[in-house]
Amino acid sequence: KLSVSVKASNSFKRAIGKNLKANVKLTGAILKNTATLTMVYNGNAELGLGAEEGAQFDIIVTGTFSVFSISMNGKTLTYTENVTAQTITIDNVNATVKNGTVNKLSKVTGDVGEFLKLIPGNNRITISKTGGNVDFKFDFRCIYI
Repeated sequence: KLSVSVKASNSFKRAIGKNLKANVKLTGAILKNTATLTMVYNGNAELGLGAEEGAQFDIIVTGTFSVFSISMNGKTLTYTENVTAQTITIDNVNATVKNGTVNKLSKVTGDVGEFLKLIPGNNRITISKTGGNVDFKFDFRCIYI
């Protein structure tokens, strides 16, 4: 059985200068679990690699899996190392991937030269994983120019 739950902070509409969090959980024993969702980004400037100083767009992946992929706005990142009850942090502004403090960029394929980007308005996100239960958390700070 595939279970998908999405939770977003109550401060989405009052978000100027605040960090926002949205969680996506993929659980179940199917060999390949996939979820597609649309996340609204209320900032008026793109948020990703090369964004202004102080910008933040992290994807924090916790759980047990052998592979996971995240696609959004025409870009995909795939993490290819077996992980058991650990946390992987993808920093899309500073182009880093870490397991705790250990650099794991070499375990990522796809658009690693550009990473992922939130664009103003709707962002269609597809998440897939192979393996156990995985929790995806999107942690970002909106940019207004």
